[in-house]
Amino acid sequence: MNQQAVARNVVDVLREVWRDWSQVPRRFDRERRSMHPAFIDQLQVRLPTPYLVKRNSRPPSLPRHLSSWSLYDVMVLHGDLPIALVELSLGDTNVPHALHNGELKLLGNCEGRSVETGMPFHIARGLSAADVAAVASTLGAIPVRGLFFPTDQGAGILDRREAAVWHETREGVPRDRTHFYSAILAPQVESTLRDTFSAFAQCGLWCWSYSQVDGRPEEFAPI
Repeated sequence: MNQQAVARNVVDVLREVWRDWSQVPRRFDRERRSMHPAFIDQLQVRLPTPYLVKRNSRPPSLPRHLSSWSLYDVMVLHGDLPIALVELSLGDTNVPHALHNGELKLLGNCEGRSVETGMPFHIARGLSAADVAAVASTLGAIPVRGLFFPTDQGAGILDRREAAVWHETREGVPRDRTHFYSAILAPQVESTLRDTFSAFAQCGLWCWSYSQVDGRPEEFAPI
């Protein structure tokens, strides 16, 4: 089976879970305690061998000192080959969270400028050109990347305007939270989840959402 077919199988299963859960709509009380294990179980049950679904994992080729890309909520492998990375959300489904997970973690875009200093992320974090290239090549080789972002609020949350700013806490320094303007959405300083997901789709990401309150499934497929 070629990589395109392997990736297509994963996308098909992700879409099945999204459709099934949004039609009910499937409800969870906690993201990490209840939604994460249920999501991983559904993927593993629906994907045949040799697919393997792992939680809180990192692509093995990423250098370990690159802590911003240390853990992904879901990684799907076909044998030893990473095929998919998916970030999940529930209670904090909002623009800043989507930007951090999508722009930085899944796309590896390091150009967002610090709100405090104006420096781009790669300079603020002391990343070398080789570091940035390693992130780009590793993520670019993984064919399926996406956000699975249901919300415990009404579907109208997709059209709520918020600051187009994401934040990150430096590893080992819990109070060192720095904020960055989105490079993908620039020069906009505000956005909605709908516009953010649409921008991600243009960059190759899948985005799925539904409301636990009133259903309203939304899919943003790569363009």
